Amino acid sequence: MEEPKINPVFEIIGVYFANCYWNNLYNVALDIFAQENSESLDDAYRIAVNRYNTAFCKKAEKTEKINKHYVDIVKDLHKNYKEYLQTSDTYFGFIDVVVRGLIPENYYKILSSSDDRKNNIFRDVLSKTLTKFTIVLSQTASTVTNSKTRKDKNKSRDQVSSLKDKFIELLNQERTRFCSILMAKNSGVDIRNPDEIPSIPKEVCDKLNQKIKILVEEKEHMKRERNKYAELANKFKEIITRQEETIKRLESIMSANKPQRPRYQAPSAPPVSMKPIPMQEERPDPPALEVLEAQEYPDEEVDEPITFEFDDEPIFAADD
Repeated sequence: MEEPKINPVFEIIGVYFANCYWNNLYNVALDIFAQENSESLDDAYRIAVNRYNTAFCKKAEKTEKINKHYVDIVKDLHKNYKEYLQTSDTYFGFIDVVVRGLIPENYYKILSSSDDRKNNIFRDVLSKTLTKFTIVLSQTASTVTNSKTRKDKNKSRDQVSSLKDKFIELLNQERTRFCSILMAKNSGVDIRNPDEIPSIPKEVCDKLNQKIKILVEEKEHMKRERNKYAELANKFKEIITRQEETIKRLESIMSANKPQRPRYQAPSAPPVSMKPIPMQEERPDPPALEVLEAQEYPDEEVDEPITFEFDDEPIFAADD
């Protein structure tokens, strides 16, 4: 997986606080150890870094409108920013650049160029990052106060680089936390419950917002295309309607100018008499065939032969 690119402004901030905690606050710890009778140099260093963090995050007096120490530190940070990047950005321009790297792009665009919320975002994220960084250094004070490590230039340089990387890591964590709160707040999530807030890095927010923007643009493009096709369909419909009207007019003109042919008339049928038809007398049906045959050809009756009886021999009469 490709390593995410480090924001050069974050690099400058990380280097600034790494050098401050390695060099400046170590020297303060030496004075505290000598003057305040601390039990050890490690304890003195813990006192030094905690005082520094308190001065950055809290007002020295309640009557102060702005934390003086915070302003002095950020001004010094702005000076280093200008030197390293060779830029002429103003103090507020520097804060604007940092804030742009802390929040999603779509939220940044909502803020005006001189929006006071940029100051609040810068202070909130940087204060929380420095507090976590201070806690880490308090727990590992010996890595800073170790005399052998400090005498070795290579080890010292490596240690400062390690502190810088740690600060940038914590800064990215706070950036993710802040982006997650923004996303959750605009999604209806109860931000008072930390467990309900998803962890969304700024890079993921920007990619999601970019994807959403692309989808919205594609939807608008499809809508425009659909409207264009609908407009063309209406124009075609109008053209077809006009053509049909033109055809009807031409047919009407042609039928008016065409010579009329005489109509063919079928010959009329003779008049039908309405007089009643006289009724014919009923005639009896002819006799049946077998009756006629019986009448026409009667059966002949054959007489029985006459027999005479004599005493000696019978004599038969001859047939008639």
